[in-house]
Amino acid sequence: MQEIINIDNQKSMSIRGVEKIVSSTPTQSVVQTSLSKIVITGNNLEVKKLDIENKDAIIEGEIYNIKFNKKNEKKSLLRRIFK
Repeated sequence: MQEIINIDNQKSMSIRGVEKIVSSTPTQSVVQTSLSKIVITGNNLEVKKLDIENKDAIIEGEIYNIKFNKKNEKKSLLRRIFK
């Protein structure tokens, strides 16, 4: 599934492709999607909507930073040792 992100005036963010909310505090929310883990930092962040069935989420607050961490593919021990 695709990951679609819309941001409105750094105050509201809608995300499609959400698998789960890993954690959420007023300063940081971590969202797991089918493609990556998204770390949102800001102030007064709040998950306003979470619909796992339709894979949608809305986060509101002052959004300062968004970081994408691609899902790690499992590598064999030898491959990790001999990069």
